[in-house]
Amino acid sequence: MFPDNIFVNIINTLGIIAFALSGAVAGMKKEADVLGVVILSLIAASCGGIIRDLMLGDLPPELLRSNFILSLAVFSGLLTFFCYHRVDRLHHHIDILDALGLGLYAVVGADKAMAFGITPTWCVGLGLVTAVGGGIARDVMLAQVPTILKSEIYATPALLGALILVAGQSWRPEYGDVFLALGAVVCSSLRLLAIHFHWHIRR
Repeated sequence: MFPDNIFVNIINTLGIIAFALSGAVAGMKKEADVLGVVILSLIAASCGGIIRDLMLGDLPPELLRSNFILSLAVFSGLLTFFCYHRVDRLHHHIDILDALGLGLYAVVGADKAMAFGITPTWCVGLGLVTAVGGGIARDVMLAQVPTILKSEIYATPALLGALILVAGQSWRPEYGDVFLALGAVVCSSLRLLAIHFHWHIRR
């Protein structure tokens, strides 16, 4: 299911967990039942990767080749459902979880696209697709306007994180893990700063 690089596997796993928890917490805020919470957890964790894999022709998508993503998403959903009211202020952390998932998925998506030998521009684009796809699907399922369509700074950090990964690996491929980590940190940090300082992009 995953590439041989252990560090990429770790980043990918953390991204799955972050987005799965964001979907589960969003479901709890809407008072979904346990099945609804688990479904939202899976959607948030997998939709970006499914779209990326379809565009790359990597079929069937990773979700269907292993139970790993499914197991993590189900576990995250159940954990959130049964522990939600015992964890202080968990419902306030959805933006943090989403920001972490955004950064992790942006670099993992771009890294996988590079392995398929497509153009650098599309590698960055598929990094963005991987990062925002799950959040868009989660918001649509909850009848909310996706964050990417608002004036909040959301897609820009993902683009920047993917760009750092692609440019860095193209320049010095032997330091691929460094650029992987750097892209994820820059993306998540910029998104968290935008949330904290209420940065928006308006005309």
